[in-house]
Amino acid sequence: MGENLGVELSKAFSDLDIKMAETTQNIHVIDSQIGILKRAMHHTNVARQEISILPPETKAYKSVGRMFLLTDLTQVQSNLEEKIVALTTRTNELE
Repeated sequence: MGENLGVELSKAFSDLDIKMAETTQNIHVIDSQIGILKRAMHHTNVARQEISILPPETKAYKSVGRMFLLTDLTQVQSNLEEKIVALTTRTNELE
């Protein structure tokens, strides 16, 4: 009976060790995703700040596939705001 209990305990500990390794790996993946999202958010904030300095009559172009479309500066700013909201939401989901 004591030997059977020892086998069960060692199996339980090995299962627990496997789960801990998987959880640790998932934590590292999520941390790297959060880092990527924060860098993208910083990049978007810098772009938004630079665009806010430009005069309203400045021509702005939006990349669509392999071409560029003339776009209102206000539309570019609203697109950046939407991107910031999406990045913030995704970051909060991961945290």
